[in-house]
Amino acid sequence: MVRIFNFLLVGGFNTINSYVSFLILYRLVDNITLSLSISYLWAMSISYLLNKYFVFNSSSGSFLSFFLINFTLFILNRMFLELASRYTSVPIEIAQAMSLFILSIISYLSYSKIFKN
Repeated sequence: MVRIFNFLLVGGFNTINSYVSFLILYRLVDNITLSLSISYLWAMSISYLLNKYFVFNSSSGSFLSFFLINFTLFILNRMFLELASRYTSVPIEIAQAMSLFILSIISYLSYSKIFKN
């Protein structure tokens, strides 16, 4: 139960970090892919360290595995935003918040597989 609480704490911090980074970058460059790419790389680096040492307290779990999971999540995120921007009137800021919620659940399940004690 402590692990889930810590994941939610780190995930909340990282989601806010990623979301705010995306919003700032999107307003600066008006490019979804570039904004999402930079915010993902930034957030992923912090997330790896926090999840490995704080949430899962693990000596295992390669950055490559973590990167591959997050790359897959990035592709899913990008597809979701593309569909939302093309086929709905949902503002991109709201679509990104919705996407992050769904992807957070997938990430916990995936991270728990790579950060085994």
